[in-house]
Amino acid sequence: MSEISVVIVSIVGGKALVECLESMSAVPGECLVLLDDGKNNIMNLREQFPSMHFISRGKLPVPMARKRGVELASGEIVALLEDTCLLTPGWYDAVAAAFSESRVVAAGGPVVLSPKLKGNFLALGCGEYGRFHPDRFVLLGEELADVELNAKELLAVTRLPGNNLAYRREPLMDVMGDNGCGLIEGEVNEQLRSRGFKLYMHPEMLVTYCMMDRDGARLKTRFNHGRLFAGNRVTGQGWRTRIGWFLKSLLLPAVLTMRGWSYMTSAVETLAWPKVMIWIFLMETAWSIGEAVGYLVGAGRSLDAWH
Repeated sequence: MSEISVVIVSIVGGKALVECLESMSAVPGECLVLLDDGKNNIMNLREQFPSMHFISRGKLPVPMARKRGVELASGEIVALLEDTCLLTPGWYDAVAAAFSESRVVAAGGPVVLSPKLKGNFLALGCGEYGRFHPDRFVLLGEELADVELNAKELLAVTRLPGNNLAYRREPLMDVMGDNGCGLIEGEVNEQLRSRGFKLYMHPEMLVTYCMMDRDGARLKTRFNHGRLFAGNRVTGQGWRTRIGWFLKSLLLPAVLTMRGWSYMTSAVETLAWPKVMIWIFLMETAWSIGEAVGYLVGAGRSLDAWH
């Protein structure tokens, strides 16, 4: 079996990070944790989890911290997590099973939203991970079966979650190259697909999204993420292309909100729907405005705000 390194980028820090690391106590192999100095005491964590490697990420935004973790990892396979989630007991074995097939270069797993989260955090979870809820697993597939693979539980897909995913390190390093934005999974995955690789999901590679990501749930953060996405998409493009994407983005508040609501019906308990629906609308509208701005004036400093 190929050696697996786990890279965790601390988003929330504090108690959330400790609980995340405790859920990994039975995971063998290398684990690198990139810390925000302001949210964690690196010496205390080294004492509490002596088998893990703790690295200060300073002021690096999340995508750059991910890239740094991949560069430092020694395993042939690199799994990427954030401290917003807890692992399920079969997670590591599922990663190993997915990459036992030599053709698999990138794989992810389902994400469950904890019902204990408040409305705005559930809305954030719907936007980020709602499409990857276990009940929607078969809907993700671009094809129902890949007959060339022996691992029948793997499903070929067109997208992976931004958290709870893994790559073969060598091809990942190759597509990242000297990218100044670091590891943004959507861009990396598209580059891998353009080179003929496929993306896969494994149903047992499951995590629970259960920590309150207060920064991620801010409308300003959603705006910045939308602007970064759009700015990167139109880098080097002329005004005709930019205006075309801008005009399309005017439909996004309705399109993204309806999409988020559809994910909500699988991922969120019924009693929480009214409050979550409002937050989904607000967050997707903020993203849409950011995307529209990004098409016109570029990403600006939105990457630096991703912490």
